[in-house]
Parts: sequence; C-alpha cells; structure tokens
Amino acid sequence: IGVYKNVIEDFPEEVWAYYGLAIAFSSNHQPEAAIQSINEAIRLNPQVVAYHTLAGQVFEQAGNPQQALDAYKKALELDPNNGWAKDAVQRLSSSNP
Repeated sequence: IGVYKNVIEDFPEEVWAYYGLAIAFSSNHQPEAAIQSINEAIRLNPQVVAYHTLAGQVFEQAGNPQQALDAYKKALELDPNNGWAKDAVQRLSSSNP
C-alpha cells in the first residue's frame, strides 16, 4: 500500500497506481479505501473495463449491491463480452429484483 501511495504522491496522474492501491485495500478488507482509490482511477480513465469490474467487486465487499450492479453494467457497456461482469450482473439482478 505504501508503495502505491508514494507513487501517487509523486505522480498523481499515474492511474495504474490508484488501481493497484484499490486492489491492495480490497485484499486487506478495507473496501471504503478501495472505493476511493478505484473511483479516482475511473475519474482519470473511465474507459478501462477492469476499473469498473474492480469497482463492482469492492462495492460488493462494502455491502453496496446496487452500486456494484451499476459498476458491472458500466463494464458491460464498455465490453459486452466481459464474462465476469455478465455473471455479476445476472447474479446481482436476481438477488436485487
């Protein structure tokens, strides 16, 4: 986590660092911090499917199924063949009528 924070401090436009930081926070069961980081990655480059997919995962981890569903749907808009996002949308849609 510290390495990513150092990169961001020195190079705040390095979008990959926010993505890596979000993964690290998520792995450490810190979903709120992960959400902040992935939202910044999305702000900097909203066209990357992986960022929206990770956002869906961390929103689920944080207990926000509607926001997770929205993130996965955005991933599918960008890549209609994304199997992970398709499965997640189907799963969340069936549990969130």
